[in-house]
Amino acid sequence: MDRMSQLRWVRPSTTQPGVAGFAAPPGTVPDHPFARMVQVTGLPQVPSQVATTPADQAEFLLQVAAEVEHGLLVQYLYAAYSVDPVNDPVDPNTGHGWQDKLINIAVQEMVHLLNVQNMLLALKRRPYFGRANFPPAPGKAAFYPFPFRFERLSEQSLGKYVTTESAAEFFGGVDRSKLLPDQNTWLDRAIGSGKGAAGQKINHVGVIYGMLYWMCQQDDTPVGPWLLPPEVFVPAGVPHLSQADFGDANLFAREGPAVPFGGQPGPENPPPKKHDQQLHRIIWSVTNPEDARSAIAQIAEQGEGMQISDDSHFLEFLDLFGEFVTKADAGGPIPVLPVPTNPNTNTDPATAEGRITHPGAAAWAKLFNARYRILLTELALALSELPGENTGGKGLAARDLLVTRAINQDMLGRFGIKQLAKRLTKMPLKADESGRAAPPFEMLETEPPSDPNGLRDLLVKLLADAATAVAGILALTGADAPSGLDPANLRKLKKSDDDYSADVALMKFTL
Repeated sequence: MDRMSQLRWVRPSTTQPGVAGFAAPPGTVPDHPFARMVQVTGLPQVPSQVATTPADQAEFLLQVAAEVEHGLLVQYLYAAYSVDPVNDPVDPNTGHGWQDKLINIAVQEMVHLLNVQNMLLALKRRPYFGRANFPPAPGKAAFYPFPFRFERLSEQSLGKYVTTESAAEFFGGVDRSKLLPDQNTWLDRAIGSGKGAAGQKINHVGVIYGMLYWMCQQDDTPVGPWLLPPEVFVPAGVPHLSQADFGDANLFAREGPAVPFGGQPGPENPPPKKHDQQLHRIIWSVTNPEDARSAIAQIAEQGEGMQISDDSHFLEFLDLFGEFVTKADAGGPIPVLPVPTNPNTNTDPATAEGRITHPGAAAWAKLFNARYRILLTELALALSELPGENTGGKGLAARDLLVTRAINQDMLGRFGIKQLAKRLTKMPLKADESGRAAPPFEMLETEPPSDPNGLRDLLVKLLADAATAVAGILALTGADAPSGLDPANLRKLKKSDDDYSADVALMKFTL
């Protein structure tokens, strides 16, 4: 469940021109933004034991892309929940505060993640929602875009987000003409703050998408809109996929459709205006290499690709960085809660500082983890079944209802991760009432199964884990005991989960 650290980034300065192999960049640099980006980051090398065919290589790169998108979206959500909702600065032009802006970017990252799943399905592969727990294990952090961690909103964290979301043309020289005067002022400070906080060069996510875009070309001839230079890929032996690598109608039918996931079907034309909430959430149906290129290009418009768009995450974060440092430099209060770095419920001595030991907060954190894991498993299951399957029992495990439940209950519901996160940020971190708790977003310690039957059994287990967490909350006493409508609503949640689990256990799949 950690593909990212298995990549090796080989830079042109350390590789002889023309060396055979999947990762050898050329020795000369074409005048192209992607080529300049590769000069800075290097080209990713897929482990030889999994790179037996072009489709295998593409699968691994897509799984890495999924880990990146998943990792970024939960970090952005954590930063959003660290904003003090009472004092959140509201933009008079849009009506949105810092928390809204961060959540919107995180939702767009979720849409990117779903597009990656559709590309995996199109290539006859399983959905993949994995990522490593944060912080990365010692020795692995250098292989991430930056050392992923859950941290409150700050100049340093925003600097990392600005840099990792920057467009390719920002490598090897910034085209300042595309930035407003204030943005020009903030850019150098943001990159300096981000790289300083990361303690390393920040790898650019767009290289992975560039590799995939090239692989989805029919041959070495540059194809718009990216027009990638062959000089970067041909000496490195990067292959192309063919239509034979893509699946059939049954596999395509499993792909995530746009509307149930709150998105719009691709293509999107014209592109949205800057800061338009609810827009640029495009989910592509992928049936061939051309569809995959289109999906990659549209994902990258928001930050990982060849150009800056008005809706790019780079500009969103740069503007937010400017608002943050302007307020900080003026000496005013910063509306950020004192949440910990990497909150957790585990026993690793290395993360003891963020350990949630307050009994009430720990009980609610366990429920948060259960609902987060349920949400991920529901999405993977929904992409593993055909429309119309699994309508037995009370019909609660049918594909559309899985998606609806994942979004409306486990993400946005009363005891979904959004509301549980906000609840946790109001609770103490430690047993002595010190500190401030926060959502831990902990993954399972072992990689979940990828086959549908294994996912079905895992979801049944996770629903049982949620029931145990509910029982733990109801058993709290004194000041920690749930109050108001919480006890009754928690019992309703358990009853709903019990009925749902019975239907999930009946699920069968057309494999």
